[in-house]
Amino acid sequence: MIIMLGLCFAIISLLCILQGFWYMSFAILLLVLLIAYLVFQIKYIVTDKELIIKCWINFDFESPISIEHISKIIEKRNWIKSPAGSMDKLEIRYFSRGHENSVFISPKDKMGFIDELRRINSRITVQLAEHKTISL
Repeated sequence: MIIMLGLCFAIISLLCILQGFWYMSFAILLLVLLIAYLVFQIKYIVTDKELIIKCWINFDFESPISIEHISKIIEKRNWIKSPAGSMDKLEIRYFSRGHENSVFISPKDKMGFIDELRRINSRITVQLAEHKTISL
């Protein structure tokens, strides 16, 4: 994500400088830095009972999520709007109010994160990108 932001900044800045609008490069740099700062403010907290997702904007999900209600974790790569700072994501499927919901997140240590959730709820099924499913 940061690499993509950097490339966008470089291309737009070059165009602005070539057109004589060097001050626009500075404004764009500030915008890119703000976006990068906000992306790095996403936090995932696992307690004994809940997964808490702290994010600077509401992405239409309920937080906290009861770990006992998590049914499946799927590894995915996509651009779906979510509290995730990269394309390399985990889809967390959980039940809330009688319906299955999902949220996409991108913890730095995906396998450690999955292990921590499965330590609390061993019924969670995990589907990795290689189409291998882990279940006990």
